[in-house]
Amino acid sequence: MREYPEIFYRRNMLQGRSTARETVPLVMELIGPKSVVDVGCSAGTWLAVFEECGVKDVFGIDGFYARKELLEIPQERFLAHACKSPSGWTGLSTSSSPWRWLSIYPKNRRSGL
Repeated sequence: MREYPEIFYRRNMLQGRSTARETVPLVMELIGPKSVVDVGCSAGTWLAVFEECGVKDVFGIDGFYARKELLEIPQERFLAHACKSPSGWTGLSTSSSPWRWLSIYPKNRRSGL
């Protein structure tokens, strides 16, 4: 697995923070999570925004190639882990969580997402 250059992380952090600052308050309003885990968290930007919105228990997981010096969450709340299936590297990870909460979010508010 190759290591991403710092500019990759910096760009993702800027773009991710902008999107997270719009999205996380909606998630907080809708389900008010007490804890959040982000698999594929990169530098933990979304988790940092969840912390800003009051979530005290956040945890991020990403590959061994992740740049720990760029983390936006405490290192003790980050796990470097290689997600592998018994036959080798996993080619696709998915989560139904965003689609589940969008499906129950009021239609008049959903149009603004």
